[in-house]
Amino acid sequence: MLSVKEDKLVFKFDFFVELIVESQRTVIALFGVFFDPNDLEETERARVWYKDIHSKMNEEGYIAYRETSTSTSEALNGNPLLKDLLSRIKKALDENGTLAPGRYGISKHEDIMRAEKDVS
Repeated sequence: MLSVKEDKLVFKFDFFVELIVESQRTVIALFGVFFDPNDLEETERARVWYKDIHSKMNEEGYIAYRETSTSTSEALNGNPLLKDLLSRIKKALDENGTLAPGRYGISKHEDIMRAEKDVS
């Protein structure tokens, strides 16, 4: 949490952190960042902050349980085995790769085909 506090000083945002005790082993941290979406400079700082904190949390092993449209393409980077499994299921169900290509970081059809040729 210290790095989040330091980030607030660097990026100059008002924010809140809400901790939700989900179970004996699970705590969910929600971060709210307040900025003016009509201010292009502030919006860009918010985007940079989001990518930065998302990356830091992943590096520490705190994987997001719910992603935003900003981060869905990287959603499964912390779990390559699940990413591979879901990519293969998507290929089986969507042979032409037309449904939500690249969503959630699941490989595009061409990437799956290329990977399968490399393994063969």
